[in-house]
Amino acid sequence: MTTPMRTAPGWLANVIGLVARLRRVIWWTLTFELLNKLDKRRLLRAFVIPRVRPEYRVEIRIPDYVRESAAPYQIEEFRELIERVDIRGKRILEIGSDYHMCSARLFQANGARAVVGTNMGDWRSDEALPAGVELKVGDVSDVACPPESFDIIYGIAVLEHIADLEKVCRAIKTLLRPDGVVYLQGQPLWSGPSGHHVWYHPEPSAESAASAHGRVDVPVLYRFDQAERNPIPDWAHLVLDHDEMEGLLIRQGVPASHAAGITRFVYNLGDAKTGSSSNFKSASAILEELARFFDMEVERIPFDLDEEKIHSSTRKNTYYRRALRRYSKEDLWTQGLRVWMRHKTEGRAAFRIERDALESGNPASG
Repeated sequence: MTTPMRTAPGWLANVIGLVARLRRVIWWTLTFELLNKLDKRRLLRAFVIPRVRPEYRVEIRIPDYVRESAAPYQIEEFRELIERVDIRGKRILEIGSDYHMCSARLFQANGARAVVGTNMGDWRSDEALPAGVELKVGDVSDVACPPESFDIIYGIAVLEHIADLEKVCRAIKTLLRPDGVVYLQGQPLWSGPSGHHVWYHPEPSAESAASAHGRVDVPVLYRFDQAERNPIPDWAHLVLDHDEMEGLLIRQGVPASHAAGITRFVYNLGDAKTGSSSNFKSASAILEELARFFDMEVERIPFDLDEEKIHSSTRKNTYYRRALRRYSKEDLWTQGLRVWMRHKTEGRAAFRIERDALESGNPASG
């Protein structure tokens, strides 16, 4: 005679399942932080001026036009630089200037000697540029400047939009002075949950360009940075082709003409190549390419666990589990990167150093 198996009540099974999922979330959160630290080598000295003491913040001069026009992250990323590097009297090259030239204006207002901004198109506001600031139209690799012209090369929200990383790296090596510093940032990267970078309006709009802080004509209807306007499930862009994505959007209630436009933008199917993640590279692939040319200090930016749905701990998002077949967990959880670089030291392979390895004052930045 066989004894019937006892099963847990439904409510208890739900609790057990919830606890198991919560454990997985906590485990991976801690693992991400550990990997982020183990991925870098602690050295005896940093190759850029270390961050100022936590109790001290450098005062930034913000022109009125920049205060009115800049996105918050532009000020935050400028602070990332100025709290570590003295920009006074330096020559600056900016990769991918925004419509308002906010970063270039910030450099000029805070003591830079000269600032050259670059952009693929001649699009900028009618606000006059201050003395010492100019815009060169074209790819940074085509900038007509003598070798070793710049002390600092700076680019934010650009890593996901550089189609030919090798070409840009070679240009940076040529234009950067021997003791110069490079600071590049980008998000969302292709391998992250919102790496599709959708920024699309069905009607012609100057704001439908790749930049999220350009001229405001009409509100952008579909955008990656607002949950209520983002029609694409997290990580779906990594496992669906353009036909599958278009079909998914239509099933979700997106008008067919809008779905076609979103799909063209996300997968760069148009001729302009102005949308989405232009290089379709994971965070690790970007770092691997940069490490061929420069010594680096790297910070991975995880997506916000307080605001984003953690699909990896639920049964609802199959896209994440399918994406794990192609990408590492670390890349799937990486929303963006901050990368400090300088020329490789002679005879030594590229290295990475801990972001806050040293604590000291930075009188030069005051």
